[in-house]
Order: sequence, then C-alpha cells, then structure tokens
Amino acid sequence: MTRIIVVILACAWLAACTASAPVERGSAEPSPDLAGARGSVALPLADAVMPHVFTLIAHDRSGDPVGQGSAFLWDQGYLVTNAHVIAGAAWVEVFTETGEARGSVPYALHVDVEQDLAVLPWLGQAADGLPLASGRGNRGDTVFAFGAPMGLEGSMSNGIISAHRRLDDVDYLQTTAPISQGSSGGPLVNEAGQVVGVITAFFHGGQNLNLAVPASVLAAIDIDQTARQPFPADMPHSSAATRPGDHDDEIDESLLIMLRLAFAETLRPYQMTYGELDEEEFEVFRLDLRRGEYITLEARSPNIDMMLLVLEAASLESNTSWERRDDDGGRGTDARIDFRVPRDGIYYVMIASYDGEPGEYSVGYLARTERLDARWHWAATGDDDTVYLLDLRSIQGPASARRAWVLVEYPEPLYTTQGNLRYSSARMLWTMRCHQRSLSASEITKLENRRVVFSETIPSFRVEWINAAPNTIGEILLEEVCR
Repeated sequence: MTRIIVVILACAWLAACTASAPVERGSAEPSPDLAGARGSVALPLADAVMPHVFTLIAHDRSGDPVGQGSAFLWDQGYLVTNAHVIAGAAWVEVFTETGEARGSVPYALHVDVEQDLAVLPWLGQAADGLPLASGRGNRGDTVFAFGAPMGLEGSMSNGIISAHRRLDDVDYLQTTAPISQGSSGGPLVNEAGQVVGVITAFFHGGQNLNLAVPASVLAAIDIDQTARQPFPADMPHSSAATRPGDHDDEIDESLLIMLRLAFAETLRPYQMTYGELDEEEFEVFRLDLRRGEYITLEARSPNIDMMLLVLEAASLESNTSWERRDDDGGRGTDARIDFRVPRDGIYYVMIASYDGEPGEYSVGYLARTERLDARWHWAATGDDDTVYLLDLRSIQGPASARRAWVLVEYPEPLYTTQGNLRYSSARMLWTMRCHQRSLSASEITKLENRRVVFSETIPSFRVEWINAAPNTIGEILLEEVCR
C-alpha cells in the first residue's frame, strides 16, 4: 500500500486527478450454445455470454464490503476474476446478471497477484461456461467486453484489439472496447464467443488504454482442485462495493496513476517534448538515469503556469520516497528542477498546470557530469546534439537591440583555425533585434574544461546580422530573449 499512498500524495500535490475516471482492475444457469454465436454480434452474442458473467462483492471479516468486480464461468468449471477484485476479502458473494445471490466463496483455488488473476471454485453442480480462444488474437480483431456492474449501464461494449503490450514482465491485450466501472474480471470475447482476455484495467480518458490479461495466461494455469488459497491482502482492490441496484461513484485514482506510469513516454536527453494539457489534467514521462548524473529538468509554456514533480520509481515500493518538485524555479511561470541522481534506475516526471488551466507546454532534460549553474537556461538542442544555453541574468536592453550571453556546448571537441586549439564549449554575446527578427554575435570565447583557449571581440564593421528563419536555432534564441 505504500507505493499507492505515495502516488496519491503526488497526485494531490498536482491537483490534477479529477479529470479522469478510475482504473478498474475488473457463473450460473446453462446458456445457449456458444457455437450458434459464431460470427454473430450484439444481442445474440450477449444472450450467449451474459448468463456466464457474474458480479462479485468482496467482504472483510467484519462483513463490510471492500471491493466489487466481475467474474465469468470458464468452461473448465471455475470462476475467473482479477486478484485485486478479491483483495482484502474474507469471503466473496456471487450475484447473477439479474442481481440474484448465487452464494458465497471463502477461498480461491489459484491466485496470481503479478498477473492479476484469481480462479475460484464454482458454486453448485457442473455447468457450461465460456471457452478460451486458442490464439492470443490479432491487432484489428473485433472484441466485446462484458461486465456485470450491478445497476450501472454499459455491461457490453465492442472495439478491437489495438496492441499487444508487455509491462513489468506481464503481457496484456490493449483494446478500444470501452470498459465499465465494476467490469474488472469480466471476459473480453471474440465474435465466436470465445474468451481472448480477462479485463483488468481501464483508463477513461479518451486514449483507449483498456487492458486485459490474455486468455493464454489463464490456459497455462495448472489448477489444483483441492487447493484452498487465501485471498490476497496486500494489493489495491477496486472501489468500495455496493449492493445490486445501488451505485457507487467513488474512484481509486491510484490505479489510474499506476497505469499512466506504465504507459509513460520516455524523455530523451537534450531534446524537448511538446504536448498539450487539458483542463485539470496531468502528464507522466519516464527518465532512465544513472547515479551521479546532474539533471536539469524544465517545463515551459507560453500560456500556463507549469508544475513539475519527479519521483524515483524504486522509492514508490519503499517506506520513504525520493522526490523533487517545483512550480516557479524556471523563467517566469516555467518550472525547473536541478538534482543529482541518487541511484541508477527509472524516474517518473509528472507535469501539470499550477492553476488547472489548459494549454501547450514543452518539457525536457539535460544530463551532465557537473551541475549546471542556475543562471543558465536550456534554450535549444541542434540536430547535431549541440546544446544552447541562455544566461537569463544577462538579458538587457530594448526590443530594438536586446543583448544576452549564450553558452554553446558541443557533443564532440572542436579546434580553432588559429593555433589549432581544442575547445568543447563557447560563450557568445548575442544582440537580438526583436521586431526585425534578426540577431548577431559580437563576442566569442572558446573554452576547454572551463579554461579559456581563445577569445575574440568582433568589430562593428565585421558584425553579420542573421535572419531568424523559421524552426532554426536562431529563431528559438531570439524568441527566448525577446519574450
């Protein structure tokens, strides 16, 4: 639970978790022959599948409901659901699609927390169930998501398999089929009524991040019918349960954030990533860092007040979390974090708007062997990985002739034409004509290991004015100085 608490606190600090619905990690009488549903869709398929889909309500030892989800009857004679649906339970109630109580289950036959699967004994005599698909399904295949959310609409939805993913050594099917709250543990079936996956998570945010554990994982389980395994007690479970016909709109935001972390885009060093924040939204990015590196992380926007939070992934699993945060360390309303990497590993960056307003943003980071002085602001990176840093303290003058120092760091050492001296960086004094959108350099100092190897002041008659062409380094520098 520690990692969940840490992430919830991070989410509360960002004040950006209210825009999305939760991530959910979530059989009876004989039914019509599923073979008759082959190739059919909508109502005929629903009639064939729904009688095998059930609602589970997990209760603790005091009898209080602690979780709710779905399950389906496998044709091997077992109930299948997610491990998190029954987490923290002493016993689990089973209800049919009509809300009829089928009975209660006090133990599991198989529990796999990593795969988020649980197999429960069937209540009563043997009955027909849903068969598993022989393959894992192909991208583009039509699929249907079934759940029994007890009074909530949307117990059946359709979409396609959009991807096969592997996250933290666990295989998933990603589907565009919308998933209902309470559907965790329900079946994802193909047009033949065969189970291709067990619904495990959804992200209700328009990005189609709906996940299912492939049926092949379930098929590989060797089930001991005499086993009596306790329900898991130390993993997050679904939102608090309700009785049939009631509604529960409470959200377990922590699971949503963990899914965001799993799908986080990796930031590349010396490169800016551009995006757009929706109202009261946040974005998550991933960094792969090495111990001892000095990192400068920046988030910028022309129209919103930026916030940054960086977390060490490994610390989310421990009692103490490593994090850094900032909302005004950059220029104006930009955010900036400078830190030395404490350990090798994965780090997550959460980015949001301070006041919840939507707008465009950019985010990126520099990795260096020594700390970057706070006066230097990362302005741009060229196609050849040359880095351009702007001295914010040096900006002065009117828009007709604004001046600023720029530090240029080269990916590979260069040599001067005079004396063939080696240098790896250069300080340049630039003048920017903001209205004319042109710029020129008047002083150049070349350095090697911060030692001056060559310095030159360019006389006025030799100064060359460069037009800031679109999408060039010159335009970026001009816009940064003239903003």
